Amino acid sequence: AMSVIDECYHAWQELLAGDKQRTLHDQPNEIKDLVRNLSTNSLFELAPNVDEHPTLHSPLSPQHMILQKKIITNPFGPNNSQQEPQQQHVWVSHQGPADTTEYRIKAFGEGGQQVSLWHDINLAHVDAETKQETPFLNFVCEIPKFSRKKYEIATSEVGNPIKQDTKKGQLREFKKGDIFFNYGCFPQTWEDPTFIHPDAEGTRGDNDPLDVCEIGARIIQPGGVRPVKVLGILCMIDEGECDWKVVVIDANDKWAPFLNDINDVEEQLPGTLDSIREWYRTYKIPDGKPPNVFGLQERFMDKAYAMSVIDECYHAWQELLAGDKQRTLHDQPNEIKDLVRNLSTNSLFELAPNVDEHPTLHSPLSPQHMILQKKIITNPFGPNNSQQEPQQQHVWVSHQGPADTTEYRIKAFGEGGQQVSLWHDINLAHVDAETKQETPFLNFVCEIPKFSRKKYEIATSEVGNPIKQDTKKGQLREFKKGDIFFNYGCFPQ
Repeated sequence: AMSVIDECYHAWQELLAGDKQRTLHDQPNEIKDLVRNLSTNSLFELAPNVDEHPTLHSPLSPQHMILQKKIITNPFGPNNSQQEPQQQHVWVSHQGPADTTEYRIKAFGEGGQQVSLWHDINLAHVDAETKQETPFLNFVCEIPKFSRKKYEIATSEVGNPIKQDTKKGQLREFKKGDIFFNYGCFPQTWEDPTFIHPDAEGTRGDNDPLDVCEIGARIIQPGGVRPVKVLGILCMIDEGECDWKVVVIDANDKWAPFLNDINDVEEQLPGTLDSIREWYRTYKIPDGKPPNVFGLQERFMDKAYAMSVIDECYHAWQELLAGDKQRTLHDQPNEIKDLVRNLSTNSLFELAPNVDEHPTLHSPLSPQHMILQKKIITNPFGPNNSQQEPQQQHVWVSHQGPADTTEYRIKAFGEGGQQVSLWHDINLAHVDAETKQETPFLNFVCEIPKFSRKKYEIATSEVGNPIKQDTKKGQLREFKKGDIFFNYGCFPQ
């Protein structure tokens, strides 16, 4: 990669010096027009004296071009005190033709016996080696991040395998596009359709296990079980039903030590929560349905609140499995009775007549998960650690012109208020703003944020090279495939 970057850096130098333009005589006219249309003089039009940007134009040093193999110590690896919690041993089998209504993903335990991903996986995470309960909960993934097939646990089928949801006989996908987080549920939970939560604006539970959004980096496959940290919760009202969304992160994710409550997510990963809310608000619009709405003034509630909802759903599941809920349905409408009676709650008995066959799967949820204690976590990358965050080059942007129009531009300015080009005036090699020393990093200019779809790009043919939304035949362009799931941009210079 560095060799390609080096080639492109030297090509930019030739372009800016005018050398490239002087070698175009043998090129086709379309190539000549492409190159001549570029705005390469922003350095002179915007900053006649190049010393006006003393830190913007240091050359790319040899350290960036000579690659050295280095062994990096993994702070979360086997030689570190922060060991990865061992997983509950469950493996899955894919049965039936893929992309058909017969396709199922079934789970099996260590002894080869089928287990239910809803009933037989413990809600509280138990370390497989120590047999001790950890502070985490188990998350069952149904839909991997960066995919769109709507897989779900089949709550009405014996054994509760995972299947692809259908509507009018057709397999369902998210028409909005790929989802950008791992989506699934907490086992041993149930959103009781006979219960109206006081904050749910008069709506009942949706009759499913409690939904979970896992925001870590790992792509978790359907049927995967991972220990997670609970961070917060969002109350979505989906077609008249209360559909809680718990936000969690894989306990082994590199961001996990920094995220302990919902405020940490906004501080460390800004924009993530807003993107989750907007996903759920709009994902049914392509199906011709109105946007979803939210309770609690659309706020993400904190970990303590989330744990109280999890506790309610855990106890509701216990009532369901014990048969207590079924005995209290006489005053409920027939539609509610049918919903509850259609659930398969006997997989424990049909699949494992002796519950001791799964000795580690059914330990109760201990009080430590319900009583939250505030703890101060040391951030290993924080200000007291030798691994400091490199200081950024100081550039601020101004949004000019009406948004969502062809006149809209994002222009960049330096410390002194002078306009700078995000293509030419930002250094390729990163220079620490405090020490003025070059670092081992390169500067990245973002054009399109992750979890968005408007096709923004640097206007290479305009003086100053602002960012604009691309057009085609006069129409503003968006990715029709759906939201992009990474930050997209370019290297300057």
